[in-house]
Amino acid sequence: MGDVQAAAGESGQWADRDGPKRTGVARVATGTPKGTTVPIWVDREGTVTEAPVRPADAAATGWITGCVTAGAVFAMITNARADLAHMLDRRRYARWEAEWDRLEPHWSGRSP
Repeated sequence: MGDVQAAAGESGQWADRDGPKRTGVARVATGTPKGTTVPIWVDREGTVTEAPVRPADAAATGWITGCVTAGAVFAMITNARADLAHMLDRRRYARWEAEWDRLEPHWSGRSP
């Protein structure tokens, strides 16, 4: 993190602790007076970047992602179970129909 001195829409300069002065463009609130020191985040190469994600935001994102994933897994398991039950029921009904076609003529007295 470094400090930069510039007004909104202008580039500013900053210096690394052990390095040369750098120039770049950073987001500064509108109405910030020229020469105001504002905090900025820089990456390892010294390029201006966004601030890192706050721990609370990261935790919230993790919880939301986990809950959505758990819901999706539950839905997939529920659908797979329903599909399996439907497939087994179709096979069972087909066997019952074949058995009925074979036994019904004897049971009803229509056998040849």
